[in-house]
Amino acid sequence: MLAVRGLFGGLAVFLYFTAISRIPLSNATMLANCYPFFAVLFSAVLIKERPTFGSIMTLLVAFSGMFLILDPHFEKLDIGYVLALTSAVFGGVAVTSIRELRKTDSSWVIVFAQLLGAALVCFFPLTAGLRIPSVREWELLILIGVVGTAGQLTFTRPFKYISAFEGSVVALSTSVFAILFSVLFLEEIMTYQFILGALLIFGSSLYLIAREEGWTVNK
Repeated sequence: MLAVRGLFGGLAVFLYFTAISRIPLSNATMLANCYPFFAVLFSAVLIKERPTFGSIMTLLVAFSGMFLILDPHFEKLDIGYVLALTSAVFGGVAVTSIRELRKTDSSWVIVFAQLLGAALVCFFPLTAGLRIPSVREWELLILIGVVGTAGQLTFTRPFKYISAFEGSVVALSTSVFAILFSVLFLEEIMTYQFILGALLIFGSSLYLIAREEGWTVNK
C-alpha cells in the first residue's frame, strides 16, 4: 500500500504540473480536483467504503462551488486535459490508499512514501531538461517544499478517523484558499462568483464535519 501511495500520488502530482504547463490553470485544477469522484469508486471497490446518497449530493454541491470559483473555459482539445483527468484518477487511488494505510501507519511514513514516489517519477524528466534555478526560484522551491510537506501531513492525518470520500470533499477547500491567497498577494479581484462558490464548498465541508461529529457523539 505504501508503494501504491508513492507511485500513484507521485504520478498524480507530476501529471497535474504537466497539465498546467499546457492548459489554463483553472481548467487543469478543475479536472485534477475531480479525484473525490474516483476516490468514491476505488474506496467502494478496494476497501468496501460506500458513501450515502446524502454524501454524494454533498460532493455535487461542493463541485458546483469549485466550478463557480475556477470558471474554467474548455475552448480547444489538448493533451493537457487528458493529463489533468488522469491525474484525478491516480489521485483517487492515492487517497484510497491513505485511508487504508492510516489504520496501521503514521502520517510521516505515508508522506515519506508520497515524496519518494514523486521523486522517482520525476527523476528522468528532471535530468532530461535540467536547469539550475535562480536565487528567487530556489526561494520559491524551498517554500513549496516546506508548505507542501506540511500540507501533505495535515491532509493525511484525518483519514484515520473519516472515510476517503469525506476527506476528499473537505480537501476541495484548497481551491478556495488558492484564490483567496491570489487576491491577498497577487492583487487579483474577488468576485461575487468566488464568494458564492466558497460558501458552497465550505458549507459542504461543515455539513460533513457536523455529521461526523454527531455520529461520533451518538455512538
